[in-house]
Amino acid sequence: FFFNDTATTEIYTRSIVGSVRCVQETGINAEYMGIREMVKVLLTLAEGFEDIEALTPVDLLRRVGAEVTIAKVPISPADSANLIVKSSRGVGIMAEVLIDAVIGNPWDMIILPGGMPGTNNLNACKILIERLKKQKAEGKWIAAICAAPAVVLAGNGLLDGETATSYPSMQSKLPDQSQAKSPVVISHKILTSQGPGTAVLFSLAIIEVLYDKKKAEEIKQSIVAIFQSCLLYTSPSPRDLSTSRMPSSA
Repeated sequence: FFFNDTATTEIYTRSIVGSVRCVQETGINAEYMGIREMVKVLLTLAEGFEDIEALTPVDLLRRVGAEVTIAKVPISPADSANLIVKSSRGVGIMAEVLIDAVIGNPWDMIILPGGMPGTNNLNACKILIERLKKQKAEGKWIAAICAAPAVVLAGNGLLDGETATSYPSMQSKLPDQSQAKSPVVISHKILTSQGPGTAVLFSLAIIEVLYDKKKAEEIKQSIVAIFQSCLLYTSPSPRDLSTSRMPSSA
């Protein structure tokens, strides 16, 4: 995994060897370590989303008690008549609300799954794009996987000055591809991942940044995730002229 944030890198490198207190003392993630009652996450779905990438973070985040709202992004006025969203594999999922009903709410994180044409449909939603820009400006988390980092984030200038990854065939669209081969990349408050096969890693990384390493490890064990290490093993930022260290296995 890779961090593009010197301070965050240092804190998480230290937390891996057993010091969670240092995270609390610095204030990084402190609001999610006992101060806040509920982490609120918005997951956006449009027709053609990728099934695994959408449902894995919902499942794992709800296991730790996060309040996850699944919002439908309609592709036409007629599509607003119901909350069913069909995936790229033809599976119908019942969303909980329409995007315009909740887009103005405060969110600790907004998650964008990939899939086609789902990613293009997300990108066509003007109110979502404006909300993502506001989310970044406020220093709050955005997470995107597969095609979404390249199409939605890079396509709207949200990856300027950030490192990121995406689905391999889309990585040429990323403004900084220096860490694109990593399964998960964390750059300031933007978390990106590659595709369906990295959806569990993506979701566990989300849990760690919103909560802490202990919760993420608990979920990893509870779902019998067999890879040796899933969380934030990283080196300092490229601004420190360093390169990333990958986990010993994945």
